[in-house]
Amino acid sequence: MERNTYFYSLLQLSFLVLISNGQQYNLTGSSEFAVLGEAFTWTCDMFVPPGQSVNAVKFFRNQILCGAIGYKNNECLTQSAHPEYIYKCRSGYVYTLTIPAENMTVYEQGSTWSCQNVFNYSFRSTDVVLKIAIAVLNVSLIPSDNPLTIKEGNREKVRCVVNSNAVPAPTITWYLGSRDITSKVGTDTTSITLTGNRTDNTKTLECRATNNNRPLMTASLTLNVEYPSTINTLSKQDIIEGGVLSVTCHVTPGNPSYTTVYWTKVDNSGFRQNGATLRLLNIQRNSSGTYRCTAENNYSNGEKGTASQSVVVNVLYPPTFDTLSQRDVIEERNISITCTATPGNPSFTFWWTKVDNPGFIENGATIQLSNIQRNNSGTYRCTAENNYSNGKKGTDSQLTVVNVQYPPTIKTLSQQNIVERGHLSFTCKAIPGNPSSTTVYWTKVDNSGFRQNGATLELYNIQRNSYGTYRCTAENNYSNGEKGTVSQPMVVNVLYQPTIEKRSLQIVNESEEITLIRDIGSNPLSNASWYDGKQMLKTEISVKTATLTIENTMCTDTKNYTLVVSNGIGNTVTAMVDLIVNCKPMPDTMYIILGVTCTTRIEFSTTLMAYPEPFLELQYENGTKNDQMKINITEIKVNNFSIRIRQDGFEENNFGVYHLRASNNFGETTVIVNVIKQRKPDIPRNITVTCKVTGAIVQWISSFNGGSTQNFTVITLSGQDGTSIYLGLNDKGENEIHVTYQGNLKPSVTYCFFVSAKNSHGSSLSKAISCTTVKETTSSLTGVFAGGVVGALVLVTIILILVFFVHRRYTCIFTFKIGNVYFTTNHGVHGQFYWMNCHC
Repeated sequence: MERNTYFYSLLQLSFLVLISNGQQYNLTGSSEFAVLGEAFTWTCDMFVPPGQSVNAVKFFRNQILCGAIGYKNNECLTQSAHPEYIYKCRSGYVYTLTIPAENMTVYEQGSTWSCQNVFNYSFRSTDVVLKIAIAVLNVSLIPSDNPLTIKEGNREKVRCVVNSNAVPAPTITWYLGSRDITSKVGTDTTSITLTGNRTDNTKTLECRATNNNRPLMTASLTLNVEYPSTINTLSKQDIIEGGVLSVTCHVTPGNPSYTTVYWTKVDNSGFRQNGATLRLLNIQRNSSGTYRCTAENNYSNGEKGTASQSVVVNVLYPPTFDTLSQRDVIEERNISITCTATPGNPSFTFWWTKVDNPGFIENGATIQLSNIQRNNSGTYRCTAENNYSNGKKGTDSQLTVVNVQYPPTIKTLSQQNIVERGHLSFTCKAIPGNPSSTTVYWTKVDNSGFRQNGATLELYNIQRNSYGTYRCTAENNYSNGEKGTVSQPMVVNVLYQPTIEKRSLQIVNESEEITLIRDIGSNPLSNASWYDGKQMLKTEISVKTATLTIENTMCTDTKNYTLVVSNGIGNTVTAMVDLIVNCKPMPDTMYIILGVTCTTRIEFSTTLMAYPEPFLELQYENGTKNDQMKINITEIKVNNFSIRIRQDGFEENNFGVYHLRASNNFGETTVIVNVIKQRKPDIPRNITVTCKVTGAIVQWISSFNGGSTQNFTVITLSGQDGTSIYLGLNDKGENEIHVTYQGNLKPSVTYCFFVSAKNSHGSSLSKAISCTTVKETTSSLTGVFAGGVVGALVLVTIILILVFFVHRRYTCIFTFKIGNVYFTTNHGVHGQFYWMNCHC
């Protein structure tokens, strides 16, 4: 029981991580390589670490615990997690683990082993890999072709392949025939690169491989080196014209030995004679040249082995008189014509004459005509003459025609003016030259891609880019491939409406000067006007470039300016010119009052003008940063931003004055934000009423809403019968103009109008504004007059009562009903409004 407890504690340690840098223990195998089917033993040499007294180690395979072994009370104790292994104690410091023969299988190949102290993992061996020796069982060559065919001079790589599980790596040697060529392989002996050499043909290439001192295993193949034939050198052949030439080419066969022999001529791709002997019957002077004897054999890969030798054939023949051909020459150039003849006996002389000019004669074989003109055309004769001993003359001559070639001519062309989108048709008249066949076409000087064939230039729906210089060209083709060319320019002046250059927007710093520039393309020049909206800022006459200078730019100068351009051709053209002014923030209000309750969140917005986008920071009045309120900025347009500030939750100490600082690279502005407790709204102001026949237009400006959403009610009291009408309207925001139309009124009646502002904290009522509706047509004047009298009496009565109570300094109470809600107004001293109570 004691033993089991002891090793149970040891095995418990096996589940700990086995990573350590300790290498004090030594783990060795019974041999360098294990052998399949034979036992193999690991021996662990250990020592007891300082401060410990237990002699015991643990064996690990692939970092997994196999078992523990040690001495206790002079007894060898083991505990195995893998019973397939055998554990022994050789001494108190040497322990073994044996893999039995029946368990030595390929499963153990490459496994990693170590041993370590059972308690202190810093004392352990290094990891040792178990390698199982496997003999070389088979050897093969790749490629496996036998024989292996190599073209002479080509390189072929041959690999020696053994069974992949051979351990240790085998020793490989190479033999070519009986010669060891392993030294030519290099560090990697598993392959060898051969260069095809005819001396190695039919030799045997052999790979020999072995390991573990086992017998050699071999693989071999026979080399088949293919190479071309060889030809003996050939000497030069001289032969007289009309004779027979016979030259034999002597060939030594290559591999393969079957050889095809044939003759070709270097300067005549169509000449070929098969066989080793070249035969040329009745040879002529044009048969002179270099002939080549070629010997070919066919390689196994479809290519040919080729060898060749050249021989020069020199045909000897008597001289003859050379024929003269027609000479074409371009006007104003120089021409030189030389007459040649075979020498006679005795010697001879040359001279030149002109058939149609008896007075022309020049001595010598060469005639020189400089700066030739068209009237020098004609037939010239070269004459060769020698004097015989009998006093007679030997004479021979040749004729040649001198043809002077010259270009056509074109008359001067005048400028053509045409309006854009019109049709231009103009004909260029050319007088033919020599040769007389003439090609006429049009080109454009500034457009290399433009060409119109024919004498007439046709430009349909002509555009401004067609403006420019066109050239009419007349050409004839000279015999030497050159062209006789003459041309005349013609200006086409296209009149067109303006176009305005497009440019990117311009940016300038506030208070700096800026000049807005736009180039104008038009013909003729244009008049240009600059506008800010409908306001004209500047006009320029007959300009190519329109400019607008703003000397002291402001933030409000950020806008789209309009440039209007015209030149009397077509329509007026406009363009938007963008300008952005870098400026410090400019808020729409410097003071914001925000009414809130302790149960609501803080949320308000404002706008400001700036460029670039400003940085915002909300500070307490003492200058410290407020991190409770979140600021969101939204771009409305390029230099106009909406700022929304929000704080979820609210406490009593949040009331007070805050500084909203907006800044960018160009300055800083501070907006004062006063957070107060919500209250009833301020009284609407600037109330006006415009009466119609059966209705009235009521307009007012909204005041501070007290910090809570407000809505408006327009109360209309009839001065005729005391009836009241109520019309509700939503708030559009502080300081906004509100307009509504109150219908269902009677003509020619005086009404009192009040505007009530109401939120969750109460309501405010404006002063009364009276207005009399417009009279109807004449047919109803009687009824209207009666109603007007009654209405006037009621209204006067109301006013008198109001005046009475006001002067009595009593409170006058009016109650209005809007749906199921009653509004009671209390007017006190001097008739001023003080509060509004809501009774449901």
